[in-house]
Amino acid sequence: TNLRIPMPIYKQLKINVQTDLWVWEISESEASLEQQVQLTTSCHSKWQSLRASHHRKAFLAVRCLLQRADIPLSQLYYNENGKPLLKSGVHISISHAKSYAGIALSKSQVGLDIEEHRPKIKRIAHKFINPIDEVATESLADLTTLWCAKEATYKALSVPGVSFRSDIAISMNSNKKWLATCRDTFYDCYPIYWPEHSCVLTQKKST
Repeated sequence: TNLRIPMPIYKQLKINVQTDLWVWEISESEASLEQQVQLTTSCHSKWQSLRASHHRKAFLAVRCLLQRADIPLSQLYYNENGKPLLKSGVHISISHAKSYAGIALSKSQVGLDIEEHRPKIKRIAHKFINPIDEVATESLADLTTLWCAKEATYKALSVPGVSFRSDIAISMNSNKKWLATCRDTFYDCYPIYWPEHSCVLTQKKST
């Protein structure tokens, strides 16, 4: 359920006892976002190095979410593959589309992907649809959600060289929870929708 919280927090969802999702709607100016967050020196340098305005705003929105989730920005760092990590050991995944930024926080391996529905997904569908995928692929929303599920699984797995088409298979347990299989490891996928966007949070299944 969505909690009653002031904008621009678009969603704050308790996925299960282990995992939370926070989504920010990026409707402010860059200057307004900057005023809402206290950047560390390294964060400020990284933010300044970003050229595209929407990337700069997404960077700030993610830091605003961390602040709202009571996570000090000094806790966040990145490994050699660019994967975000928290010094506390809590698992984190970060994603953003043009108008939204999100973070997933979990006690287990987690991945998050948010995508805007764009026609170009149809042109690359053959690169990520696995013949054994068991989900709908007819509409733009269907294809985008399937892509999100695979991208989120890839982020949770965090192993280079995984093929979306041949290594990751997605099946639908229900509309609320899908199952991803990759190299004998299983993940629960939680698809979430809002206008013109798909979002999937993927969490490693407990053994």
